[in-house]
Amino acid sequence: MADRLISIGKGESVASIEKYYRSFATTESLVDLKLPQKLAYGGAFAILPALLQFVGTWSRLSNAGSLRFYVPFEDTTGIEKTLQYPLGLVATYMARSLGGRGSPQDRASVLPHAANLVNAMYSGDLANTLKGQGVFLGCFAGARHEFLIPFYQQPRESGLRGTSDFEKLTKDVLAVSDRSFRQFSSDAVVRSIATVIRELIENTNDHASTDSEGRSYDWEYPNVRGLFARKTTLSADGRKDIFSGDSDGSFSYLRTLLDSTGSSAELLELSVFDFGPGIARRRLSRSSEAPNLDSISIREEEELVTASFRLGASSKLEKGTGVGLDSVVRCLGELKAFMRLRTGRLSLRQDFARESSEFAPHHELPNHPRRSLVAGTSFSLLIPLSLRN
Repeated sequence: MADRLISIGKGESVASIEKYYRSFATTESLVDLKLPQKLAYGGAFAILPALLQFVGTWSRLSNAGSLRFYVPFEDTTGIEKTLQYPLGLVATYMARSLGGRGSPQDRASVLPHAANLVNAMYSGDLANTLKGQGVFLGCFAGARHEFLIPFYQQPRESGLRGTSDFEKLTKDVLAVSDRSFRQFSSDAVVRSIATVIRELIENTNDHASTDSEGRSYDWEYPNVRGLFARKTTLSADGRKDIFSGDSDGSFSYLRTLLDSTGSSAELLELSVFDFGPGIARRRLSRSSEAPNLDSISIREEEELVTASFRLGASSKLEKGTGVGLDSVVRCLGELKAFMRLRTGRLSLRQDFARESSEFAPHHELPNHPRRSLVAGTSFSLLIPLSLRN
C-alpha cells in the first residue's frame, strides 16, 4: 500500500488544518508530512500553534510516516533556514524518520543546524528566537537545553521562576514584539500578562512532563512545551486574513473592540502549547477507576476542562507555586482578551471582552462540537494593548 503524503502550504487556515486530521482516520498506510520553510506573513491568528499541535498529533500516531521538507536535505543552507523557524525545528525533533524512503536522515544529524536558535531560546536572547517576527521559546524533552533560562532558575521541572522574573520576561517579550508596547502597556497590564504566561507555563510544565500513564517524555519519546508571541495590528477593514477560515467569534471580537472608534488596534498574539495528554485526559488519569477519554461524551469532556479553571480546582499532579488557572480567567477578563483553546476533542473560544466573569467558552463550531482528537493543549490569545486613531 502506497504511503500517503500531506503537503502543508504556506497559507493554511485553522479550518484547513482541522481537515488534515481526517487523513489519519481514513487510511491505514503510512502518512508522510511535508512542511514549508515558513508560513506566509508569519501565519494568521492561531495558525502556527495549530500547525505545531498538528505535527505533535501526527508524530504520536501509529501510521505516522516520514517528515519531508520542500528543500532537499542535501541543501544545507535551505535546511538551516527551515530549522530556524519553529515549525521546522519542532517537526524535526518530533518526527520518527526524516526524508522519506529515498534519502532517510537521522534527526540527530539534522538538528545541529538549529543550534543558533536553540542557544538563543536557552539563553533568553529573545530577539533571535523568531528573527524579527516575535518570540518563540520551546522546551524539548530530553534535550541538553530543555529547561530554558527564561522559564527556569534551576534545570528541573520544579525549578520554574517566580512572579517577578515572569514580569521581566513579559516586558522583554513586549519589547521584542514591538518597542512601542513598553510605552502603551501599563504596569497593571504587564502584571496581568505575566500572570497568564506564568500560570499557563506552570500548567503545561506539570501536564506535559509525563503522559497519562505516567511515562516520562524524553529524546526517544519526544514532547515540546513552549510559548509563541508576536505583535498583531488589526482593523475592521484590513488584515482579515488573520481570521481566515475562522468562525465569526474572532470577527465579532474585533468588531466589538473597534466599534466605538473605528481605529486600528495593536494586540499581542500569545500562545502556550504542549503535546502532552491534554486537560481532560490528564484529569481522568488521576483516578485509577476513571474511564478513558473515548468512553465519555463531549459534554463530559467539556465539564472536565471547565472544572480546571474554577477557583480552588487543580488539574496538576502536584501543588504548584502559582495561584491557579482561575487567575488566568481573571486576568484575561481584565485584559479583555480573546481565547482559542484546542485540547482533546474540543475546540473552544471565549471573548473575555464580553464574558469576563468566569470561564464559559463556546464551541468553535456549535453544530459540530466534537473535533478530531489532538495531542496536548494549545492556548491562543489576542490581548489588546492599545487603540490608535
